[in-house]
Amino acid sequence: MPRSVTLTLLAVGLFLVLLPLALGKPGLPPALKADEAAYYLMAESLVHDRDLRFGTEDSERLFHDFHFRPARNVILLSDDGWRTARYGKPLIYPLLAAPWVALFGSNGMVSFNALLLVGLVLLGTRYLARYNEPWLAALFASGFFLASTLFAYVFWLQPEMLNAFCVGAALYLGLPIHESDTPDSPRLAGDNARAVRSPGIPRLVLSGALLAIAIYNKPMLVVLALPIVGAPLLRGRRPLERLRPALAWGAGCTLALGAMALLSVALLGHPTPYLGAQARQGVTLCGPGEMPAGVVAARAEVERAGEPETATETAAVAVAAPQDPAAADAPPEAVEQVAPEPASSNSFRWLVRVPEIHWGKLVENVGYFLWGRHTGLLPYFPFVGLALLLYLRFSRTLERGLLLLALLAIAAFFLVFIAWNWHGGGGFVGNRYYVNAIPGFLFLVTAIRPAWLATLGFAASGLLLGPMLLTPFGSGVPEPTLQSHTRDFPLRKLPLELSLRNVPGYHTVPLGGLRIVGRQDQWLPQGPSLLVAGADRVELLLLSLEPQLEETVISVESPAGGRVRIDLGGDAQVLDMQPGETRQVTLHPGRAGRRYSPTNVLWWVAKLTVEAEGGKLLPWTRYFPQSECSQFAYNPQIEETFYTGAVLRLLGPRAFLERDLYAARWEEVELPDRVAAGERFVVRARVMNASAASWQGFGSAQVHLTYRWLDSNGEQVAPEGLRTALPHDIGAGDRVEVAMDVDAPKQAGSYTLELEPVLEFVAWFSERDPGAVRRIAVEVEER
Repeated sequence: MPRSVTLTLLAVGLFLVLLPLALGKPGLPPALKADEAAYYLMAESLVHDRDLRFGTEDSERLFHDFHFRPARNVILLSDDGWRTARYGKPLIYPLLAAPWVALFGSNGMVSFNALLLVGLVLLGTRYLARYNEPWLAALFASGFFLASTLFAYVFWLQPEMLNAFCVGAALYLGLPIHESDTPDSPRLAGDNARAVRSPGIPRLVLSGALLAIAIYNKPMLVVLALPIVGAPLLRGRRPLERLRPALAWGAGCTLALGAMALLSVALLGHPTPYLGAQARQGVTLCGPGEMPAGVVAARAEVERAGEPETATETAAVAVAAPQDPAAADAPPEAVEQVAPEPASSNSFRWLVRVPEIHWGKLVENVGYFLWGRHTGLLPYFPFVGLALLLYLRFSRTLERGLLLLALLAIAAFFLVFIAWNWHGGGGFVGNRYYVNAIPGFLFLVTAIRPAWLATLGFAASGLLLGPMLLTPFGSGVPEPTLQSHTRDFPLRKLPLELSLRNVPGYHTVPLGGLRIVGRQDQWLPQGPSLLVAGADRVELLLLSLEPQLEETVISVESPAGGRVRIDLGGDAQVLDMQPGETRQVTLHPGRAGRRYSPTNVLWWVAKLTVEAEGGKLLPWTRYFPQSECSQFAYNPQIEETFYTGAVLRLLGPRAFLERDLYAARWEEVELPDRVAAGERFVVRARVMNASAASWQGFGSAQVHLTYRWLDSNGEQVAPEGLRTALPHDIGAGDRVEVAMDVDAPKQAGSYTLELEPVLEFVAWFSERDPGAVRRIAVEVEER
């Protein structure tokens, strides 16, 4: 390796390894995500306690560095009904990172990850230098690992970087070397090359041991042994020549797995935390020096029950995980159960079960896997695309064919066995599960010709991943998530993965018979009204169970005035509007596209695009659910503003709005005997749908029951009254009993209370049927 290349790689490596040591604490990262809390606390426990038991001292250590928020989803296990708790994640990553944590705390884990990334760059450079000029090998290897999503995982306190390094090192040591005359030879690394030099026994043993570390964390990575042990079996001429590499590699892998299993038994009580524990759950740490509330409750249940065996199920319930969000993503008419035995269960049975394959969804997921907005292999690893092109041009050897087959098998495993979660679940950046196998694609490459191809990889990375690589902790943008980079061009042009759970950063709300999905920073659902951002191109997906959207009437209000363009499925209208003006437009969308939900429900998707040239700040209230951690200050709501370019109300098909549904008969009405001025009271009523059409109880154009107050002269004395929603759709001839909240006039006197249904944003019932109104004389008294 030339000295100039060595010094360059050394300088870059020192920069990357030392950079994390300057991260302020408490500060970056500001909070822990996914499984970081468990891995970090395991390393701290090994350093300070020499064990992997969880106690109050562990939560004290965590809040020393991360005291801005509760630490959620800390995975623990117990074999004695939660009298004692241990950590429930594989121990090898925190064990190897422990020396760095001892020296530098949580920053040490990031520095350790950076060292692993630098190691991958060096191994990749040495490998490619067998077939290319050293400078080109260093350039391509640096781009492959640094100009990709893998760089972001340096800043995750999780084993992705360790797994990736072990995969790369195992392949570097275990794959044979295809020799050629010079790096410029046109016959680089083909099966017709001059010689194939097999690695020695020590390299094969070490290769097996390294891949065993990745296998221990992600068992499906075992198929990456295929090119190492499979090629000699297929190519060798003598039995010993065929079997010796497999036996050597297998010995290294078996010994390493056995050593890790024994160590895990000593520290966790099980060869792997995924097997054998009576209870294994995610808990929340709320404050320093405290046990999780779920564990405390489980212990109390055990004490009441008397025997740990009888309290295991109760203990597990006490610290149960949050409700599955898949149901929230499916239309109300189509909620169903996802595949059994999710990946988070306390078992490896999900690895060997017979999966139920939904072929339509599988095809859709393959597309997402390759070029999805949040998970796509090609946009998140631009150099992988170049590697595949170079493999097809120069490197189609037996070993590399088997390696590509293994990489495809890993992808197929995730797509088939966890079709709703193959991307890695909450907190993911790119494909968090598949990132472990990414180094394998580098070893598909031999000759890099023409050399300028490497520049394309850097250009694509800057265009696709620049914001994420420069802000690996997350961008400080409106409605921030770790996926905020997907809002930038050109990632926002890629398809949104509707078949997956837990894609953060989007509102998903039911409205009528539709579900509407859109970026949280671009629109704001406010009951039946949709506030869309001004000075932006806002895209909303309308999900329907019907394959064809009928002509749709949309009410458009422009708070600031100006030009508003609205497009539904290819039918567009441009409106020049005055401030505060409201208009109705009728759009005729074309046939919708097919997409699948996490629960295999077939959705038909139409795109609604809104562009408003200006906007106005409108107030709104953000509500927060009660936190389970009382130690943190809780504010149930805050007042905010939204820069609103247009307010939309999807009223429905024109034929639906033109139905004759305006006949109503009020059968029973009960009021309080005394009504005081300004008082809010309840009117109990029974009303009959006397029309031939049903009353819709949801959506924008839904039927509400409301009222008006008239004075003795018949003049309306107050704004329109409070709305009372129907509990459900009311069919023709059906009756509904409701309790209507009514605000009395502020001044005492004689009034008439008019009760009346209204089809929101369309018409009052009295405009079509005067008999739909019930009038009641009411005396309003002084308070």
